Amino acid sequence: PRMKPSGMASSKDEDTDNSESGRSGEAGKGRRKGRGPRRRLPDRHRRDVKVRLDGVPVGAVHKGYVDHTIREIVFHAEEVTYRCEVWEFPDGSRHTAPLPPGVATGREQYGPGVKALVIMLYYQCQSTIGRIVSMLNDVGLDISARQVGRFLTADAGGVVAEQQEVPGAGMETASWVNVDDTGARHKAENGYCTAIGNDLFAHFRSSGSKSRLDFLEHLCAGEEACTFNEAALAYMRKRKLPRTVIDRLASHGQRRFSSGDEWRAHLEALGIAGRKNQVKVAAEGALRGTISDGGRIAETVILSDDAGQFNVGDLQALCWIHAERNAGKLDGNTPYQHEQVAPALDRMWKLYRSLARCRKRPAPRRKRFMETRFD
Repeated sequence: PRMKPSGMASSKDEDTDNSESGRSGEAGKGRRKGRGPRRRLPDRHRRDVKVRLDGVPVGAVHKGYVDHTIREIVFHAEEVTYRCEVWEFPDGSRHTAPLPPGVATGREQYGPGVKALVIMLYYQCQSTIGRIVSMLNDVGLDISARQVGRFLTADAGGVVAEQQEVPGAGMETASWVNVDDTGARHKAENGYCTAIGNDLFAHFRSSGSKSRLDFLEHLCAGEEACTFNEAALAYMRKRKLPRTVIDRLASHGQRRFSSGDEWRAHLEALGIAGRKNQVKVAAEGALRGTISDGGRIAETVILSDDAGQFNVGDLQALCWIHAERNAGKLDGNTPYQHEQVAPALDRMWKLYRSLARCRKRPAPRRKRFMETRFD
């Protein structure tokens, strides 16, 4: 489908007319322009946090503190000063206690809670930048539209890194994952969004196309390395990569490549790059090797709608709803056949409920009975 981006985030919205000056309608009148003096928060909204340095040796001399003042948000604006301890070690070197994770220094003087709130308001609540600036300034944060824009664009690295850690952590312990894809916007064009998860985690990632190579990249969870190992070798054999090509890859000493570009250069050096289908299977195999190296989906059941791009693991399961959906499309040619559809669907869901009960209270005899009934 031709999907258009939400109009809520459009720069044409009347609330964003004064975004460059950090003002929004009446709420922005009288606010400072540029980098003028900061408005001091009331004392009840200010607190000091002492940051201590670990591993201070005997004989070290305490040399005071280095102050880093940021602005954080709870339900009201709060000014937090991190007093980082400074120690001079016996060898003459000076060491300062590091700031907590997520707290930046330098020009950026806002805490991680502010960034998280801005991202949530903009993407999840579909608020415009002008409205976000107005709300934050009304609680005393004193922030400009330019800074809010940086949170949404230039400062996305930490958010992306955290988002990429979710599938890796989830799949390391997952006994099963449910996967599916749907149409979605990707880089201002029509693309696809792939969902991976189970009852413990959920991961969504968009891409320009849906293929087995794209799905393997999603499972790599941001890791760009390509690996030729036993898992990659088994995958290439399963996908019928010619034995001569596999032998050529196996005969080379290098087994791990830092990026896809380095892997493709390796294939070109071996004389494989000119064969498009072979390059594709080799790339899929290398990603499958990286996933195996990371300890993911080794014993994980991949539950899907039987789409070819999801067939990358050793253990596969099919979605009951997708199977029932196909059965429901059987119209039949005679009145008798029409009458048989509804009872057949009813029997399918009775079987499903029986399987769910069997899963909660498994027993060898009941398992054999359910296997026969399922067949």
